[in-house]
Amino acid sequence: MVAAVAQEEVGGAGTAANVEAGFLGDVIIVGEATNMEVALGHRGSTKAEVVVRGRSCHASAPERGVNALYKAVEVIERIRSELIPALPDHPLYGGTTLAATQISVKPDTPNVVPEECRFTLDCRYNPNYSVKALGEDLETIIAGMRETDPELEAEVVTLRSSREFTGFYTDPEEFREVEEVRKAATEVLGREPELKVWQFVTDGRFYSWRGLPVIGFGPGEERSAHTHQDFVRVDDYLEAIKVYAWLACTICGVDEKD
Repeated sequence: MVAAVAQEEVGGAGTAANVEAGFLGDVIIVGEATNMEVALGHRGSTKAEVVVRGRSCHASAPERGVNALYKAVEVIERIRSELIPALPDHPLYGGTTLAATQISVKPDTPNVVPEECRFTLDCRYNPNYSVKALGEDLETIIAGMRETDPELEAEVVTLRSSREFTGFYTDPEEFREVEEVRKAATEVLGREPELKVWQFVTDGRFYSWRGLPVIGFGPGEERSAHTHQDFVRVDDYLEAIKVYAWLACTICGVDEKD
């Protein structure tokens, strides 16, 4: 079966619906970019929004207000200097990362000091961290800043999940299918592909949570994904098709003569 789904980049609603409808298999192959290596999982992912409030006034007299944008920038700088360097590492999944990705002000007009500023943080976390820990760490930073700045008014909103860890890992010791994928790729490529984990998140997590072996293999490089330089080598594209076909025959027990 082949599943082509929508909204993979914004929550995975397409795959979630397929899984709920019972559109499953014995082995799940995710064709996301692996640079022709074999990927076995990835970190969890969550978002947090910080809302900073001030007092609006006309920009010609900024001293009459409290600039929420300035306050938000100070919070971001504190996150960069104190929280990000202290995020935990993991021997399998790699480090936890945190990045500010969006910011907006209210009112959104060039001649008014904003009374509100919101910014979004993207967190990719390993099993040594959690959504709860992120919320607590952000609250601690804000509380510490309030001690020297009583005017700071900020609120943290984290996106909760029903799962403590939203990543996954397909253990080669538990699932023989990992070796089958690796063997099929070796037959086609003429070399043994490395085992790795993705840096980004995939829809494979929905299947892994059901106990299914999820294995990634595909053309393209992670570092160019979601950039203007995103590309796939034609040779890799054609080789990947051969691997998928060979793998389907192997897993389904189809003989070469068939």
